[in-house]
Amino acid sequence: MIIQMINLLLIASSFVPSLGIVFRTIDKSMPDVITFSSICWLLYSVFVLIVYISFGDKTYVFSTISNSFITVFQMFLGEFPYTAMYNADPVISAFVLFSFVVLMNFLVINMYTAIVIRTYNKLQGRMLFLGESMARILTKHGKKKAKNLMNLICCRSNIKKPKDDKAS
Repeated sequence: MIIQMINLLLIASSFVPSLGIVFRTIDKSMPDVITFSSICWLLYSVFVLIVYISFGDKTYVFSTISNSFITVFQMFLGEFPYTAMYNADPVISAFVLFSFVVLMNFLVINMYTAIVIRTYNKLQGRMLFLGESMARILTKHGKKKAKNLMNLICCRSNIKKPKDDKAS
């Protein structure tokens, strides 16, 4: 089902140019996204370990690695078990919450957006350059066609006459 939908979107992208730009942008930004995702995964794992070690023995939502993993994901989505964290350790809970919100929510989301926007701007710049190059080529080609048309209207021949050899 998902593969059919992707195939349908790819077919539609050949008819809708803006959809093609979206797919090209995603395709060209994939190496950067994968690299940054691995860094984010490492950062996410560090937060899972921090909350597991800091609050695991005192709070159920952090009592196991898998519970910590799920709870940190919920924190990324905006649901913070701050009361349970505060009751376990007030100082560390404030530090963890502040650093998590700053690093994961603001930095990560903005970096993904920046990667895609940078790639889009590169593609737009390349398309603009190619468009200007094509315009120059078409202008040059158009001038030649216009000259040929004027010669045809004026009944002049477009065939170049060979130069006479005076050495004979």
